Amino acid sequence: MEALREQSATSIIYESPFRVLKTLADIQNIMGERPVAVCRELTKKFEEIIRGKAGEVIEKLKTRSIKGEVVLVVSGFSQDNSAGE
Repeated sequence: MEALREQSATSIIYESPFRVLKTLADIQNIMGERPVAVCRELTKKFEEIIRGKAGEVIEKLKTRSIKGEVVLVVSGFSQDNSAGE
C-alpha cells in the first residue's frame, strides 16, 4: 500500500474474501479516503459491485458475509483524495 499511495494510476487488487475488510482498512489508513469499488463474482450470475469512499464501503460490508472472488479497484492519488485528510 505504501508503494501505491502516491501513484496516480488506478490500482486493481485481487483479494481473498476473508481479507477484504482488513485490506480496505489498510487502504483507508495508508492511502486515505479514496474512492473504491469492491467487485464480487465478476462476469458471473451473482455479480455485485459496491462503490464509495473506503470508509463508506467498510461500513456497508462489515455486517455481511463476503464470499466468492473479489477484486478491489482503488482510485489513484489526487489532491482530492490524499492521505491525511
